[in-house]
Amino acid sequence: MYVFSDSECTLALEKHNPNLICAQPMSSKCETVGDLNVTFEEIGKCTLVFWVQDPVGKFIEYLRQYRRFADGIYAITQLSWKQFLLRNFLELRWTPQFIMDGTKILSTIVEKLHFLFF
Repeated sequence: MYVFSDSECTLALEKHNPNLICAQPMSSKCETVGDLNVTFEEIGKCTLVFWVQDPVGKFIEYLRQYRRFADGIYAITQLSWKQFLLRNFLELRWTPQFIMDGTKILSTIVEKLHFLFF
């Protein structure tokens, strides 16, 4: 399953804080329906908005919940997300694997979740 996502951040005390995440899982089920508000057992809704206190944590929680239905989940996110994701991985005590090009992180793999940065 592929999940495309985008976020908005606020700037407080020279620190970026994500406050909104929009995500759209792509699966064969979502492609067959015209209404993206439909909910499926395997992936949840076809369009998701995380507008809560910790949107990155809720986004990871969503991915963890539905990973049992997929061999792997590929989340395609912005490059700026990596700092927020890594902070959450440390809080969860996960050990991510990295695919790098020199000092640039291209991809992170953790718990059957693949994060691809653009």
